[in-house]
Order: sequence, then C-alpha cells, then structure tokens
Amino acid sequence: MTPDDSALRQDDHPTVHSGWFGEERPLFGWLHLPAGRLARGGVVIFPPLGHDYRLAYPALKLLAERLASQGFAAIRFDYDGTGDSAGSNDDPDRVESWLRSGEHALRLIRSCGVQWTATVGMRVGASLAAMVAERTQDVDALVLWDPLAGRAYIAEQRALALLSFGATDVDDGSIELPGLVLATDTVQALREVALARTTGHLAEKVLCLTRADRPSDERMRKRLGDHDVEWGEADGQSDLLDRPPPDQIVPERAIDTISTWLTGAAPAEAAPVTVRGLRSEVWCDAAGEGLPFAESAFRTGTADLFGIVTEPLEWNGGPTVLLINSSNEHRIGPNRLWVLLARQWAQAGFRSVRFELSGFGDSGVWNDQERGMLRTREHFDDLRQMAQHVSPHDPSDVVLVGLCSSAYQAIDSAFDLKPRGICALNPTFSFSVPEMEASQPMDARRRVARHRNGFVTAFSRNHALWPLMERYPNALWFCRNLLSPRRPARWLDELIASDVVSFYLLGEYEARQLQYGSARRLSRLTTTGRLKVRVVPDLDHGLMTRKSRETAVEELTRHVFDRFLGPVNTRSRVK
Repeated sequence: MTPDDSALRQDDHPTVHSGWFGEERPLFGWLHLPAGRLARGGVVIFPPLGHDYRLAYPALKLLAERLASQGFAAIRFDYDGTGDSAGSNDDPDRVESWLRSGEHALRLIRSCGVQWTATVGMRVGASLAAMVAERTQDVDALVLWDPLAGRAYIAEQRALALLSFGATDVDDGSIELPGLVLATDTVQALREVALARTTGHLAEKVLCLTRADRPSDERMRKRLGDHDVEWGEADGQSDLLDRPPPDQIVPERAIDTISTWLTGAAPAEAAPVTVRGLRSEVWCDAAGEGLPFAESAFRTGTADLFGIVTEPLEWNGGPTVLLINSSNEHRIGPNRLWVLLARQWAQAGFRSVRFELSGFGDSGVWNDQERGMLRTREHFDDLRQMAQHVSPHDPSDVVLVGLCSSAYQAIDSAFDLKPRGICALNPTFSFSVPEMEASQPMDARRRVARHRNGFVTAFSRNHALWPLMERYPNALWFCRNLLSPRRPARWLDELIASDVVSFYLLGEYEARQLQYGSARRLSRLTTTGRLKVRVVPDLDHGLMTRKSRETAVEELTRHVFDRFLGPVNTRSRVK
C-alpha cells in the first residue's frame, strides 16, 4: 500500500486526534473529524464540572463520535485545571480560566477550516457555553443540555456531599463538593455563572433540553424568550447522573436529538477541514514552579489502549508507575488523583502512565468485547501489553496502582506479570465474574477473585446476616476465609514469594476482607518488608472527600518514594 492509498483509506471514515492546544497553559482535547475531512460545521462540547463530568464522560465521547459520523468536526476538551489540561483546582481565577478555555476551543475548531460553529454544553457547561457565545459573538447555534446555573450546582452538590459523606465546609471559606473543593473566590465567581445573567446575543438558533424531574428555571426561560428557541426533554439524564459508577446509562435518545437538530441547523455545504493547533507533547510543571516535565499521549496494544505518559527531565531510575482507571471512569483517576500524583512524582524523577483498560474511556475494545464491562478477562492482556510497551527491556519493571476494581486487577495480574510492586486502594475481591455469568469456567489467571454466589453474598452489607457480621466480625470472616480456597493468607504468601512489594490502603470496611481471620499471618508477612497494610477508618471507598484524597496522596507518595527510588539513568522515553 502506498502512502497516498493509506491516507485515502483513513479518510473513508471519521478520525479522532488528541493533543494539547491553547495560547496559554496547554489544554487537552480530542478533535473528531468526519469522513473525507469535509465538514458542514464545527461543534465545541463544553463538559460539566466535577462529579458530573466524571459520570458524563462516556456520553460526551459518544456525542462527538455521532457528530463526526454526521459530517461535523467536533472537539471535546478539559477546562484549565481539570482532566488532562495543565493547572490545578487550587489555581486562582478558576471561572475566568474555564471561560477562556472554551474560547480557545472555539478558536481551534475555527482554525480547522469550518465556517459554521455550534456549542453544546451540559449542566454548568451549558451556562459556560452561553457566556462564551455572548463574549465571542462567534457561535451560530447553541445547545443547552440539562442547563444548570452555578448557584444551583453548588447547592445541589453540597447537599449530595452532606448526604453521602457528611462533608462540611472548612474555616478558610472553601466548600467541599463530591470529589471537588472550591476556594472562596471560586465559589463567589461560580455563583455568577448563569445563562440568565447574559444580556447580549447568543446564537441564531438555540436548542434547550431540560429535565422533566427537575423544577423549571423560570429566569432562564425568560432570558431565552427573545430567541429562536426549540425546547425538548433531556431524556436519560437521571440514568446518567443520578446513578453511582459503574451503573450509569448513556442517554442515546438525547444524543440523537442533539445530533439530529444540529444536522438540520447547519448548512448543507461541506468545507475541507484539517487538524490544526494540536500538540502531541507539552512541557509544563505542576504549579508554575519546580522541575518541568513532559506529557505525551500514545496508543498501544491489541485493543488500542490510550494512555498519557508524564516524564521528568531526569529519570530517577525507578520503575514506571502504571495508574489504571477505576470503575468505568476514564484515565484521570478518582477525582483527578492520578493526574495529581503523576505530576507530583515527576518532580522526584518518576515516570508515570495513566491509561484506560479496554472498553473504557478513550481506549478501544477487543473483538466481541462489550464496552463498559468491569473486570473482564481481556484486562489481564491489557496490563501485560501496556507493561511491555512502557518497559520493553523488562515488562516487570513497573508498579501497578489501582482503586476498587482496578486495584483488584492489579493484584490478580501481579501473579503472572510479577511487577516490582502493586499499590491497591480499597480493592474488591467479591464480584460477579463476567465469564462465570456467561456459564463459562473462571479464567485460570484469577487467583483472588471470589464469584458473587450465595455464600459470598451472605457476607455483604445488604444481606440479612450483616448484623451478625457486625457483632462477630473476626469469627465469621475467619470462617469465610477458612472455607474459601482463595483466602488472603494463601495468595499473599505467593505474591511475597515472587518479590512483589505490595501496599494496601484500606478503609475500615474494606480491611475486613483482607485482615479478619488472617491477622496473625499478615503480621508475619509484614516482617518480610514486602507487605504493608495501612487501614484508615474514615477512608471513603471512592476517595470522594478531600480528607481521603489527601490521605491517599500522602500514603502513596511515602510508599513509592521509600521503596522504588533508583539511581539516575537515561532510559528511552515512551512513544
């Protein structure tokens, strides 16, 4: 095949390109181009904030793919200080930086060659999209997907935090939301974010999809009264945003409504478009100070796994840290923890890779693999292929880090991969094993998994026997572990014998499945120096509270620095 043939064949279907852009601090984004690189227009997708973005990521990705298949160039992006973009939530002028991020994304899509532009915003992202449309006067169509004003967002998320975690505000005036802390100035600025506060022209055409199960925002309706607005229902938002991970359902009907409306609103003529302004690698630092580091995106493996590597100027010779996506979320980790750790650890010379297992985020799938399925057999192969890619000289020269389902995957993959170490945060061992649910035998590579049968379920918090578990925990967990061929003492022995340095950071509930009935054996194993178990009673499972995240950062950093620093060397960079 000649190079020209290859280019033509690639253009026969939509393509997607990732990278950093923006004139100021680098913003990360995905540019979706239609087949033939001929586009009727360009669409900028404004994501929601915080916990909402965590839940909505698969829906926004599907929307961009759907738009590209219907002849649009579309960009989805992370605001400054969020996702894979530069900066942090602690930086000043958060709301203004988010608005500037949207303006940069709008300029980027324009630079690709489109003549007609639209913006789609979800929740607070809808309010930000409207404010950018007013500021730039460069938007032809505006889609408001379940729009929410900043003040309502803060009130809603504070209530959720209080109900779920008992989170309270602190003395410095900041407030804590699920997975997000807002400084005093950010709170004040965010309360002013609202479509109803705009006064200028927004767009020639507007589509507003609202939720039937939420009160109507009359101020917003009054503001839109002078515009050519079409109204509809935001179908499926409850199943997308009100379910805990991994139970969300992507609202395909709403996505169809948006893509169909934009198709009708855009001009019929298509113009040539190209990739412009995306950089595959950027140099930056953690917070405007310290040693610079490089970040670059790559793909590898049979399933086209997507990852971002963070590399220091001078590598300390330690192993590469693999930060695995948790649950059905994307690569940034629990409330962006993996991004924070990767950039902090680069200051000490560590190289880290955050990525998604197959079927999640921006990674692909294996043949016949279902997207969004946790703990599949393919994930064993994903980890091996990623380790081979980032450390081709020695695939075992890695440290696996995971939370919940990915912590389980790190542990069970360690028996064959034999990495330098594993860091498991609140791992789950009891679940419905996918192949057994399909009436197939359990994969031989599973050494610690316990299929959720009647016996295993009897020990869960929702079972009638739970009061007995609370009253006699050590005795009953001892019986459970004694009757199971996968009792922790047995497989921990095997891991330690393989020289895998294992660190477990556990909440009180999660500690029971590892400690109760095995305390004496665990105590002996810790004397080998290759096992550390740290139990933090108030550590919440998903690290949704600030205190839990701070604990995780402190404990993981101390362990990684103590155990895996090595002599400085100059090994090749990940590509």
